[in-house]
Amino acid sequence: MCEATFKFTPPPEAPVFRPTLKEFEDPLLYLDKIRPIGIKTGICKIIPPKGWNPPFAVDVNSFRFTPRIQRLYELEAHSRLKLDFIGKLYQFFRLQGMEKLKIPNIGGKYLDIYWLQKHVINAGGYAKVNSAKLWPQMAERLGYPGGKFAMAMKTNYEKLLLKYELMITAHSTSGESGKRPADPGSVKSVPTKRTRLHAQEDDTKIDYTASKELKNLQFFGAGPKTVVPIGEIAVPAKAKQENSGEYLCRVCDMGNNEAFLLICSTSSCQACYHTYCLTPPLAGVPHYQWKCPECVRTICSRPMDSFGFPQSSKSYTLYEFGIRADAFKAKYFRREPSSVPCSEVEQEFWRILQEYTEDVVVEYGADVHASDQGSGFPTEIQLARAPHLFTSAEQRRQALVYAQSPWNLNNLPIYGKSTSEPNRPPPPP
Repeated sequence: MCEATFKFTPPPEAPVFRPTLKEFEDPLLYLDKIRPIGIKTGICKIIPPKGWNPPFAVDVNSFRFTPRIQRLYELEAHSRLKLDFIGKLYQFFRLQGMEKLKIPNIGGKYLDIYWLQKHVINAGGYAKVNSAKLWPQMAERLGYPGGKFAMAMKTNYEKLLLKYELMITAHSTSGESGKRPADPGSVKSVPTKRTRLHAQEDDTKIDYTASKELKNLQFFGAGPKTVVPIGEIAVPAKAKQENSGEYLCRVCDMGNNEAFLLICSTSSCQACYHTYCLTPPLAGVPHYQWKCPECVRTICSRPMDSFGFPQSSKSYTLYEFGIRADAFKAKYFRREPSSVPCSEVEQEFWRILQEYTEDVVVEYGADVHASDQGSGFPTEIQLARAPHLFTSAEQRRQALVYAQSPWNLNNLPIYGKSTSEPNRPPPPP
């Protein structure tokens, strides 16, 4: 568990109702009475009159279920968006020949590159933010002192996000503008070796379980190569200017300078581009399976995977699950589970939901059907099947009373008419 600087403000307590013995006789009349308040708050708590105390009627050694696996940060909507964004950014870097990227630690915390990108795009993009000198505002929106961290925001945006922004905001380069790039013969001349990449399909599906870094949304390794302006790209001075006719650049429609002519490695595409015709231009010929801007844009624009939590591979009895839960709690909070107050657990839960750099995985019970397992209240079927749960005749008699009570959650949904049914008559005054 990380030391939390996160401050959690708990929401207001839900309304609590304490019906009298008379009010408690008919649950539907009472629920109708408190319904106007419950509709406004969405949740409420009903405490039964003193003495109404049904037994817990579940055999913890035979109640068996298969939990689901849940990454806590995925519960929060923005965290799922961050996960999708980081996954696409990771894919973008991978398509640039780099397997990993590093999320920098600035001012003692990881830079939230998702929100940095969002704020810059919402402000008009990199060019607008840069020309208007809005980097201090970008820093302040991320919780940093603007004057002190403005340059860090700019530097890391250029290093990690600028090429991605240009990719997602660019229009198709096919036939765009009709304007030819700078004459390659006018730039600095150095010898170079001809390199042509062969077409080969890549597996471009993001596997979020393939690495711990991707699961944690923390990636380590070198960042992208620095973008070099077109005027600094080295091109042979004596390069042939004639069109070879076999491979034509999609931008300038020329086949000259074949040493700088790249072929998309997607077999169904194989589009050609000069390194200096790309936006932004490449400083040199890449040594990886290069894909053209359109293929990269298509891959990185794929919709995110459907949201959901997988089933665990192991089933538990309720007793076994309780032992596992206590062991997890003791290890996580580093003390006896019974000594951890609910307020601390609640604060830690909400802190994790805000932190996409932490990977806390838990198991939880879901889809445990009440018709199979009941709801914790005794039932008449259960009294017949598991008489050992109630050892004395008095216990069995009391259990039968609660099994037949309309407040028993196994009975309440089918007791009389549901409060959710339309045209229900109002309660008597």
